[in-house]
Amino acid sequence: MADVISNDPKLTKEKDKKTEEEKNELCEEDKLLQDELNLLVERLVENDISMHPAALASLREHIRASTTSMTSVPKPLKFMRVHYDTMKGVYEKMELPETKKACADIVSVLAMTMSEGRDCLKYRLKGSQGDIGLWGHEYVRQLAGEIAAEWAELVPEDTEMKTQLLDLAREIVPYNMAHNAEAETCDLLMEIERLDLLEQYVDESAYPRVCLYLTSCVPYVPDPENTTLLQCALRLFKRFGQYPQALVLAMQLNDMKLIENVFTSCKDLDLQLDIMEPKTPEDVYKSHLENSRPSYGGGQIDSARQNLAASFVNGFVNAAFERDKVLMEDGNKWLYKNKDH
Repeated sequence: MADVISNDPKLTKEKDKKTEEEKNELCEEDKLLQDELNLLVERLVENDISMHPAALASLREHIRASTTSMTSVPKPLKFMRVHYDTMKGVYEKMELPETKKACADIVSVLAMTMSEGRDCLKYRLKGSQGDIGLWGHEYVRQLAGEIAAEWAELVPEDTEMKTQLLDLAREIVPYNMAHNAEAETCDLLMEIERLDLLEQYVDESAYPRVCLYLTSCVPYVPDPENTTLLQCALRLFKRFGQYPQALVLAMQLNDMKLIENVFTSCKDLDLQLDIMEPKTPEDVYKSHLENSRPSYGGGQIDSARQNLAASFVNGFVNAAFERDKVLMEDGNKWLYKNKDH
């Protein structure tokens, strides 16, 4: 029964009619925009090259104004989809370098709405190399995805292409970091195996999120990439003075030299451990916190055994200070008091 209904010519005709009506339901403002875009494309197709710069500038402004915020496909991009192949043909015919680059910029942005190849990246590399953020976050995200895919297919001999992709990545990273897209930045740099580029763009407000994302990815990547992620997070923790977190990662890496390095890098370790000054045995015993009364018949407080224990404690606790509060300050009294022991 369903097959009979779907093959009914009347229903098919009505459906086509509805689709055509929906297309014609553009508001007056959208119709004006569509007509203007069509006119600009027609000027580019014409052989009068004097009209090309102005037409490209108008297209550029329309697209840039619509791509700064993308909750849906912007209308200029939607209306320009039908002209995508035409714009590619226009690019191939252009001879003036500046005009050709301006056209490549527009084709690169239009490629976001198409699913074929990596034209967004291809025409970006052929374009004017202007500020990448002018075309909006979705454009930057599209480029990052195509860079990762292109990098995966490169061979060691493709040094020129690698250099171009790295230069483009260096533009994307600061833009993403400035727009709270730390995860996307990490993903891109992990794909192109250049996490070292990340550290120079991480500030004090971003490093907690970056380190959290890097350490969260560790269980899901193979050797030696997991080690690279831990090392990058460790360097960031050290850079911003988060030595306990850095020490945890150093222990996770099971690297004794790295563990020692974290300890020695901590500038206020002695302050944190409360060992800035030599201590008396009483400071170690915390005897002031004790609430005990001497037992009946107990020995004197200044007994030989207690003094001997205090001497050992004093020596061990203050060994690294090269001075103490027992022998250096009241040494004569202490020695005289214990001369018989």
